[in-house]
Amino acid sequence: MSSNAPNLFAAAAVQRLLADELRALAPEFSGVFGRQGLVVRAHATAPEVPSAPMLGGLVRLHVATPSRLAGDLDCDPVELPFVDASFRLVLVQHAAEAIAEPEAFRSEIARVVEPGGILMVLGFQPLGAWRPWLLWQQFRGAAKLRPDPAWIWRDALADAGVDMYACRRVGPL
Repeated sequence: MSSNAPNLFAAAAVQRLLADELRALAPEFSGVFGRQGLVVRAHATAPEVPSAPMLGGLVRLHVATPSRLAGDLDCDPVELPFVDASFRLVLVQHAAEAIAEPEAFRSEIARVVEPGGILMVLGFQPLGAWRPWLLWQQFRGAAKLRPDPAWIWRDALADAGVDMYACRRVGPL
């Protein structure tokens, strides 16, 4: 995957999608309490995450290259520099789709979420309404994304001993 993959997320249409997703999740964020949360996003210019007033703080990261995260710190997405069960809330907004090793990234995310914590994963459906647009962007030279459907996350989390409470679709059909 080329290093320009996250640039797709700078497109106005995708920025609107990211903002809509976050607006839909705002009520969920407002009720999360705990020490800290982790936000991993596909692009540095993604819309601001809703506030989580009962959360001690948020570590904000974004995909800088398919093998590097940047933001509050610089790290490898498959070797996150956090102890096990570090975060009460983890939000992954389209980041796994732009990472070179999504399987290892999913394992790391499962490792750092607290038992009983909240993990929110947002991504494109492989056969969803965005598929033609994404294919057109790839045809025009954007790097190929790997849509990360919910069942892949469910299976990866189950392998790591994390229970999935709910799988919901965000946004209009």
